[in-house]
Amino acid sequence: MLFNLLPVVRTVLLPVARSMILLVGLLVIHRLGISVIHQVGLFVALCMAFFTHAAISSMCVSSRGRRLLWRTRTRILRLLRWWWVP
Repeated sequence: MLFNLLPVVRTVLLPVARSMILLVGLLVIHRLGISVIHQVGLFVALCMAFFTHAAISSMCVSSRGRRLLWRTRTRILRLLRWWWVP
């Protein structure tokens, strides 16, 4: 019974949960009281880091592919830190 629900969880619930996390992230960024351009940059970095992490955790990729995704995520987080500094 539980294994019958696994495709439903993967196709319906996980994307909904990811969207809700991004929505909460957007609301938190909006409540920080910073300029709109910084809000946009933070949200783009959040989306990129989040979906890169989701790709790493959900896809079966080669070790080379995982390293590439982790490097991409690290670069995004560095960009986020650079963007955040006033």
